[in-house]
Amino acid sequence: MRFRIPILFAISGYLFAHHEGREPHGVRVKRRVRTLLVPYLLWSALGLMLTWALEQFPATRQLVLSAALSPFGPDSPLVSNYSPGQVILCWLLIPLPFQLWFIRSLFFYNLGYPWLRKALDRAPLVYFAITGALWMLGLGLPMIEGTGLCFFGLGVWLRRRDMEVQVPPRWFNGWLFAVVWLLIVTVKTWLAFHLERPSFSVMSLLHRASELLGMLVMWYGADGLVRVAMRQRWFVWLTSFSFIIYALHVPLLSYATEAALYFWPEQQLVVFVGLPLAIVAFSVGVGALLRRVAPSVYELLTGGRGL
Repeated sequence: MRFRIPILFAISGYLFAHHEGREPHGVRVKRRVRTLLVPYLLWSALGLMLTWALEQFPATRQLVLSAALSPFGPDSPLVSNYSPGQVILCWLLIPLPFQLWFIRSLFFYNLGYPWLRKALDRAPLVYFAITGALWMLGLGLPMIEGTGLCFFGLGVWLRRRDMEVQVPPRWFNGWLFAVVWLLIVTVKTWLAFHLERPSFSVMSLLHRASELLGMLVMWYGADGLVRVAMRQRWFVWLTSFSFIIYALHVPLLSYATEAALYFWPEQQLVVFVGLPLAIVAFSVGVGALLRRVAPSVYELLTGGRGL
Protein backbone atom coordinates (compact mmCIF):
# COMPACT_ATOMS: atom_id res chain seq x y z
CA MET A 1 0.00 0.00 0.00
CA ARG A 2 3.03 2.30 -0.03
CA PHE A 3 2.06 3.50 -3.51
CA ARG A 4 -0.74 5.62 -2.05
CA ILE A 5 1.61 8.38 -0.79
CA PRO A 6 3.34 8.96 -4.16
CA ILE A 7 -0.07 8.96 -5.86
CA LEU A 8 -1.44 11.52 -3.40
CA PHE A 9 1.58 13.78 -3.88
CA ALA A 10 1.30 13.48 -7.67
CA ILE A 11 -2.42 14.31 -7.63
CA SER A 12 -1.80 17.25 -5.28
CA GLY A 13 0.93 18.65 -7.51
CA TYR A 14 -1.18 18.22 -10.64
CA LEU A 15 -4.22 19.95 -9.12
CA PHE A 16 -2.17 22.79 -7.62
CA ALA A 17 -0.61 23.47 -11.02
CA HIS A 18 -4.01 23.07 -12.71
CA HIS A 19 -5.50 25.91 -10.66
CA GLU A 20 -2.54 28.24 -11.09
CA GLY A 21 -3.43 31.73 -12.26
CA ARG A 22 -6.99 31.76 -10.95
CA GLU A 23 -5.89 33.79 -7.94
CA PRO A 24 -2.60 35.10 -6.50
CA HIS A 25 -0.24 32.56 -4.98
CA GLY A 26 -0.45 34.29 -1.58
CA VAL A 27 -4.22 33.83 -1.50
CA ARG A 28 -3.86 30.14 -2.28
CA VAL A 29 -1.29 29.71 0.48
CA LYS A 30 -3.59 31.42 2.98
CA ARG A 31 -6.28 28.90 2.09
CA ARG A 32 -3.78 26.08 2.62
CA VAL A 33 -3.12 27.42 6.11
CA ARG A 34 -6.75 26.61 6.92
CA THR A 35 -6.94 23.32 5.05
CA LEU A 36 -3.48 21.90 5.84
CA LEU A 37 -1.46 23.75 8.46
CA VAL A 38 -4.16 24.29 11.11
CA PRO A 39 -5.39 20.65 11.04
CA TYR A 40 -1.77 19.48 11.15
CA LEU A 41 -0.96 21.52 14.25
CA LEU A 42 -4.20 20.52 16.00
CA TRP A 43 -3.91 16.78 15.36
CA SER A 44 -0.21 16.79 16.21
CA ALA A 45 -1.04 18.45 19.54
CA LEU A 46 -3.89 15.98 20.18
CA GLY A 47 -1.53 13.07 19.57
CA LEU A 48 0.93 14.48 22.09
CA MET A 49 -1.80 15.09 24.68
CA LEU A 50 -3.31 11.61 24.27
CA THR A 51 0.11 10.01 24.70
CA TRP A 52 0.91 12.15 27.73
CA ALA A 53 -2.45 11.21 29.31
CA LEU A 54 -1.81 7.47 28.76
CA GLU A 55 1.60 7.80 30.39
CA GLN A 56 0.03 8.89 33.69
CA PHE A 57 -1.14 5.33 34.51
CA PRO A 58 1.17 2.31 34.78
CA ALA A 59 -0.91 -0.01 32.58
CA THR A 60 -1.41 2.43 29.74
CA ARG A 61 2.15 3.74 30.09
CA GLN A 62 3.30 0.28 29.07
CA LEU A 63 1.22 0.57 25.88
CA VAL A 64 3.10 3.75 25.01
CA LEU A 65 6.44 2.07 25.65
CA SER A 66 5.50 -1.00 23.61
CA ALA A 67 4.21 1.04 20.68
CA ALA A 68 7.55 2.91 20.56
CA LEU A 69 6.25 5.87 18.56
CA SER A 70 8.61 8.43 20.05
CA PRO A 71 10.62 10.09 17.26
CA PHE A 72 13.52 10.43 19.70
CA GLY A 73 14.03 6.69 20.06
CA PRO A 74 14.45 4.44 23.12
CA ASP A 75 16.51 7.03 24.98
CA SER A 76 13.47 9.30 25.24
CA PRO A 77 10.36 7.10 24.87
CA LEU A 78 7.90 9.10 27.01
CA VAL A 79 6.34 12.47 26.25
CA SER A 80 6.33 13.13 30.01
CA ASN A 81 10.12 13.24 29.93
CA TYR A 82 10.52 15.40 26.83
CA SER A 83 12.38 18.67 27.18
CA PRO A 84 10.49 21.81 26.09
CA GLY A 85 12.53 21.80 22.89
CA GLN A 86 11.59 18.19 22.16
CA VAL A 87 7.90 18.94 22.73
CA ILE A 88 8.01 21.85 20.27
CA LEU A 89 10.00 19.84 17.72
CA CYS A 90 7.60 16.91 18.00
CA TRP A 91 4.59 19.19 17.68
CA LEU A 92 5.84 21.22 14.73
CA LEU A 93 8.03 18.90 12.65
CA ILE A 94 8.06 15.22 13.67
CA PRO A 95 4.60 14.44 15.04
CA LEU A 96 3.73 11.37 17.08
CA PRO A 97 0.82 10.79 14.66
CA PHE A 98 3.47 10.09 12.05
CA GLN A 99 1.03 9.98 9.12
CA LEU A 100 0.67 13.76 9.44
CA TRP A 101 4.03 14.24 7.75
CA PHE A 102 2.16 14.15 4.43
CA ILE A 103 0.08 17.29 5.06
CA ARG A 104 3.02 19.02 6.77
CA SER A 105 5.21 18.55 3.72
CA LEU A 106 2.38 19.21 1.28
CA PHE A 107 1.84 22.63 2.86
CA PHE A 108 5.47 23.56 2.34
CA TYR A 109 5.46 22.29 -1.26
CA ASN A 110 2.40 24.47 -1.88
CA LEU A 111 4.22 27.36 -0.23
CA GLY A 112 7.30 26.84 -2.39
CA TYR A 113 5.38 26.10 -5.58
CA PRO A 114 6.72 29.08 -7.60
CA TRP A 115 10.31 27.89 -7.07
CA LEU A 116 9.48 24.23 -7.70
CA ARG A 117 7.65 25.20 -10.90
CA LYS A 118 10.62 27.28 -12.05
CA ALA A 119 13.02 24.38 -11.45
CA LEU A 120 10.73 21.97 -13.32
CA ASP A 121 10.34 24.37 -16.26
CA ARG A 122 14.03 25.15 -16.59
CA ALA A 123 15.78 21.92 -15.61
CA PRO A 124 13.36 18.99 -15.23
CA LEU A 125 16.06 16.38 -15.78
CA VAL A 126 18.18 17.82 -12.98
CA TYR A 127 15.14 18.12 -10.70
CA PHE A 128 14.05 14.52 -11.20
CA ALA A 129 17.60 13.19 -11.05
CA ILE A 130 18.10 14.74 -7.60
CA THR A 131 14.65 14.09 -6.15
CA GLY A 132 14.46 10.64 -7.75
CA ALA A 133 17.76 9.70 -6.13
CA LEU A 134 16.51 10.96 -2.76
CA TRP A 135 13.35 8.88 -3.20
CA MET A 136 15.23 5.76 -4.28
CA LEU A 137 17.63 6.00 -1.34
CA GLY A 138 14.95 6.97 1.17
CA LEU A 139 16.79 10.16 2.08
CA GLY A 140 15.51 13.54 3.14
CA LEU A 141 14.65 15.84 6.00
CA PRO A 142 11.30 17.25 7.14
CA MET A 143 9.77 19.20 4.20
CA ILE A 144 12.39 17.97 1.72
CA GLU A 145 11.60 14.26 1.63
CA GLY A 146 12.50 12.59 -1.65
CA THR A 147 9.06 11.00 -2.04
CA GLY A 148 7.19 14.27 -1.68
CA LEU A 149 9.49 16.39 -3.83
CA CYS A 150 9.73 13.79 -6.58
CA PHE A 151 6.05 12.97 -6.96
CA PHE A 152 4.60 16.41 -6.19
CA GLY A 153 6.99 17.65 -8.87
CA LEU A 154 5.83 14.88 -11.20
CA GLY A 155 2.24 16.05 -10.86
CA VAL A 156 3.25 19.66 -11.55
CA TRP A 157 5.36 18.59 -14.56
CA LEU A 158 2.53 16.53 -16.05
CA ARG A 159 0.09 19.44 -15.78
CA ARG A 160 2.54 22.05 -17.04
CA ARG A 161 2.99 19.97 -20.19
CA ASP A 162 -0.70 19.14 -20.59
CA MET A 163 0.04 15.43 -20.45
CA GLU A 164 -2.94 13.06 -20.67
CA VAL A 165 -3.28 11.36 -17.30
CA GLN A 166 -6.69 9.70 -17.51
CA VAL A 167 -6.31 7.52 -20.60
CA PRO A 168 -3.91 4.55 -20.22
CA PRO A 169 -0.93 4.76 -22.58
CA ARG A 170 -0.62 2.13 -25.31
CA TRP A 171 2.23 0.35 -23.56
CA PHE A 172 0.16 -0.22 -20.40
CA ASN A 173 -1.19 -3.75 -20.04
CA GLY A 174 -3.30 -3.81 -16.88
CA TRP A 175 -3.26 -7.54 -16.26
CA LEU A 176 0.46 -7.90 -16.97
CA PHE A 177 1.41 -4.98 -14.74
CA ALA A 178 -0.87 -6.23 -11.96
CA VAL A 179 0.64 -9.74 -12.07
CA VAL A 180 4.21 -8.40 -12.01
CA TRP A 181 3.31 -6.02 -9.19
CA LEU A 182 1.79 -8.78 -7.05
CA LEU A 183 4.75 -11.04 -7.80
CA ILE A 184 7.24 -8.39 -6.64
CA VAL A 185 5.21 -7.69 -3.48
CA THR A 186 5.05 -11.44 -2.74
CA VAL A 187 8.79 -11.94 -3.23
CA LYS A 188 9.59 -8.89 -1.09
CA THR A 189 7.30 -10.11 1.70
CA TRP A 190 8.75 -13.64 1.58
CA LEU A 191 12.31 -12.33 1.78
CA ALA A 192 11.42 -10.07 4.73
CA PHE A 193 9.92 -12.91 6.77
CA HIS A 194 12.10 -15.86 5.77
CA LEU A 195 15.60 -14.40 5.63
CA GLU A 196 17.31 -13.27 8.79
CA ARG A 197 19.16 -10.44 7.03
CA PRO A 198 17.86 -9.83 3.52
CA SER A 199 20.02 -7.66 1.28
CA PHE A 200 19.23 -4.00 1.89
CA SER A 201 19.86 -3.03 -1.75
CA VAL A 202 17.66 -5.85 -3.08
CA MET A 203 14.84 -5.01 -0.66
CA SER A 204 15.08 -1.31 -1.54
CA LEU A 205 14.85 -2.02 -5.27
CA LEU A 206 11.89 -4.35 -4.78
CA HIS A 207 10.20 -1.77 -2.56
CA ARG A 208 10.58 1.07 -5.08
CA ALA A 209 9.53 -1.18 -7.97
CA SER A 210 6.40 -2.18 -6.07
CA GLU A 211 5.62 1.50 -5.44
CA LEU A 212 5.90 2.45 -9.11
CA LEU A 213 3.96 -0.56 -10.37
CA GLY A 214 1.32 -0.09 -7.66
CA MET A 215 0.86 3.51 -8.78
CA LEU A 216 0.38 2.50 -12.41
CA VAL A 217 -1.97 -0.39 -11.62
CA MET A 218 -4.14 1.71 -9.31
CA TRP A 219 -4.06 4.81 -11.51
CA TYR A 220 -5.01 3.13 -14.76
CA GLY A 221 -6.54 -0.13 -13.61
CA ALA A 222 -8.98 0.76 -10.85
CA ASP A 223 -11.42 3.01 -12.73
CA GLY A 224 -14.12 0.35 -12.94
CA LEU A 225 -13.93 -0.37 -9.23
CA VAL A 226 -14.10 3.33 -8.41
CA ARG A 227 -17.16 3.83 -10.60
CA VAL A 228 -18.96 0.95 -8.90
CA ALA A 229 -18.03 2.21 -5.42
CA MET A 230 -19.11 5.78 -6.11
CA ARG A 231 -22.56 4.59 -7.12
CA GLN A 232 -23.10 3.30 -3.58
CA ARG A 233 -24.67 5.94 -1.33
CA TRP A 234 -23.19 4.43 1.83
CA PHE A 235 -19.70 4.52 0.31
CA VAL A 236 -20.04 8.15 -0.79
CA TRP A 237 -21.23 8.99 2.74
CA LEU A 238 -18.16 7.25 4.23
CA THR A 239 -15.77 9.15 1.95
CA SER A 240 -16.81 12.40 3.64
CA PHE A 241 -14.99 11.13 6.76
CA SER A 242 -11.78 10.16 4.99
CA PHE A 243 -9.75 12.98 6.50
CA ILE A 244 -10.79 12.33 10.09
CA ILE A 245 -10.03 8.62 9.63
CA TYR A 246 -6.60 9.59 8.34
CA ALA A 247 -5.93 12.03 11.19
CA LEU A 248 -7.35 9.95 14.05
CA HIS A 249 -6.11 6.43 13.36
CA VAL A 250 -2.57 7.00 14.66
CA PRO A 251 -1.54 6.89 17.48
CA LEU A 252 -4.89 5.35 18.47
CA LEU A 253 -4.41 2.22 16.35
CA SER A 254 -0.87 1.68 17.63
CA TYR A 255 -1.91 1.77 21.29
CA ALA A 256 -5.05 -0.29 20.67
CA THR A 257 -2.98 -2.94 18.87
CA GLU A 258 -0.61 -3.27 21.81
CA ALA A 259 -3.57 -3.62 24.19
CA ALA A 260 -5.33 -6.20 21.98
CA LEU A 261 -2.21 -8.33 21.61
CA TYR A 262 -1.66 -8.20 25.36
CA PHE A 263 -5.11 -9.63 26.08
CA TRP A 264 -5.28 -11.94 23.03
CA PRO A 265 -1.68 -12.85 22.16
CA GLU A 266 -2.76 -15.89 20.11
CA GLN A 267 -5.13 -13.89 17.89
CA GLN A 268 -2.63 -11.89 15.87
CA LEU A 269 -4.40 -12.40 12.53
CA VAL A 270 -7.77 -11.40 14.00
CA VAL A 271 -6.21 -8.29 15.54
CA PHE A 272 -4.38 -7.45 12.33
CA VAL A 273 -7.55 -7.67 10.23
CA GLY A 274 -10.28 -6.67 12.66
CA LEU A 275 -8.78 -3.87 14.72
CA PRO A 276 -8.14 -1.44 11.84
CA LEU A 277 -11.76 -1.89 10.76
CA ALA A 278 -12.88 -1.15 14.32
CA ILE A 279 -10.72 2.00 14.41
CA VAL A 280 -12.19 3.13 11.08
CA ALA A 281 -15.71 2.59 12.45
CA PHE A 282 -14.79 4.49 15.63
CA SER A 283 -13.31 7.36 13.61
CA VAL A 284 -16.42 7.60 11.43
CA GLY A 285 -18.58 7.61 14.57
CA VAL A 286 -16.51 10.39 16.12
CA GLY A 287 -16.63 12.36 12.87
CA ALA A 288 -20.39 11.95 12.44
CA LEU A 289 -21.01 13.00 16.04
CA LEU A 290 -18.72 16.02 15.82
CA ARG A 291 -20.20 17.09 12.51
CA ARG A 292 -23.67 17.00 14.00
CA VAL A 293 -23.12 18.56 17.45
CA ALA A 294 -20.08 20.78 16.84
CA PRO A 295 -19.75 21.53 13.12
CA SER A 296 -17.38 24.45 13.71
CA VAL A 297 -14.98 22.18 15.61
CA TYR A 298 -15.28 19.53 12.91
CA GLU A 299 -14.54 22.14 10.25
CA LEU A 300 -11.46 23.32 12.14
CA LEU A 301 -10.12 19.79 12.64
CA THR A 302 -10.66 18.74 9.03
CA GLY A 303 -9.85 21.97 7.25
CA GLY A 304 -13.42 22.21 6.02
CA ARG A 305 -13.48 18.73 4.49
CA GLY A 306 -16.55 16.51 4.66
CA LEU A 307 -19.09 19.19 5.55
